[in-house]
Amino acid sequence: MSRLLLKLTEIRFATLAEYCRNDAKRFEKERIDEIHNIYRVIYQNSMNFSQALDYIEKEFKQTPDRDYIIEFIRKSERGVIRGPR
Repeated sequence: MSRLLLKLTEIRFATLAEYCRNDAKRFEKERIDEIHNIYRVIYQNSMNFSQALDYIEKEFKQTPDRDYIIEFIRKSERGVIRGPR
C-alpha cells in the first residue's frame, strides 16, 4: 500500500509538469522548464534525495515552485520513491 502511495507522489510531479506544458496561458515557459529540471534532478539523477534537494537549493534560484517541491519531499512522513530507471 505505501509503495502505491509513493508512486502516486512521483506521478503527481510528472502530472504537474505535464499540466504546466499543456496550459501555456497559465504558466510561463521559464516556470515549466524550472519544474521540469527540478523533477529531473530528483528522479533521474544518481544522487539520493537529500543530496538532490541540497543541490536544488544551491543551484536553482529561490521560487515558490522550487520551495514547494523541496518542502513537500522533506515533510513527507512516508518518503517518496523513484520509479524504474
